[in-house]
Amino acid sequence: MRGRGLLLGAFLALAAPSAAAQNLRVTILTPPLAVPPFALADAHGRPRSRAMLRGHWSLLYMGFTHCPDLCPMTLANLVDIVGRMKKIPGAPVPAIIFLAVDPKRDKPLLAEYLAHYGAGILGITGPQKAVDALAAGLGGFVVLESPDQKGDYDVAHSSEISIIDPKARVRARLTPPMPAAETAHYLARLFAGSGPAAESRAR
Repeated sequence: MRGRGLLLGAFLALAAPSAAAQNLRVTILTPPLAVPPFALADAHGRPRSRAMLRGHWSLLYMGFTHCPDLCPMTLANLVDIVGRMKKIPGAPVPAIIFLAVDPKRDKPLLAEYLAHYGAGILGITGPQKAVDALAAGLGGFVVLESPDQKGDYDVAHSSEISIIDPKARVRARLTPPMPAAETAHYLARLFAGSGPAAESRAR
């Protein structure tokens, strides 16, 4: 483990992470925010709970399948960031979790929708009240707007990405859009436990 940490530290030093962190919009939570218990399901109907967050880092984003621009752009951004993290020696690779906040329309489309981004995103959703409760517990919000004459409607929701640690606590939030290379190196520093200096620069 010590050799792995030294390798990661050397790689990140060469990548100039201090300059990278300055380009990010990061909100550090002090103290971290515990994710509340939840009972949802993934895109294939399998039950999912807070236990899915334990033991590894996660990046959780709220969105909906009918979102015209921000959601697809942010999901592609996250896939790019995590892909870059896989190339950083010794860096933990976080899970990408998509909380689908419009379950009435999202549930039938979720598996197909996420397939467009590859196999790296886990989608979860459930009853509207349960989704809203999790969103609120993460410090976010969801508002289903009034439908138009055709029955179409928009959804207002938090756009920040929750950075969740292996103890199922929100440690920080990222505001999209995110520069992929800089974000990958910032997260690698945070996950490696050398986050405090990076956090102070990112405020």
